[in-house]
Amino acid sequence: MTQITDKEKRKDVDLGRYAFLDKYGKDMEPFYDMVTAENIRSIVKESLIQIRKKKETLMGRVSDWLIEMEEDAANLTLSAWIAKHGTNRKDIWARVQKEREDQLELDIPK
Repeated sequence: MTQITDKEKRKDVDLGRYAFLDKYGKDMEPFYDMVTAENIRSIVKESLIQIRKKKETLMGRVSDWLIEMEEDAANLTLSAWIAKHGTNRKDIWARVQKEREDQLELDIPK
């Protein structure tokens, strides 16, 4: 008779609870639960890593988009800026223009 290893039992967890317990007996339920919990933790950990990567990518894109809008706001008229970026975020154009005006006032000696 061959000895069944924990490695083989771990693979058999994929059978599902009832099939696993039928094969190994009810006394193996804590083992099944332990391995299942480890698998769940591994899946959650990998999911969180993927979410963080996607979030970082998205934040990078949003940041690049905002920087582009601000640079354009410094160099384009309002109508040209709206033609490129739309009217929804024209507050960005207004803010950049206000900052430029304030900077010019500081640069002019009194």
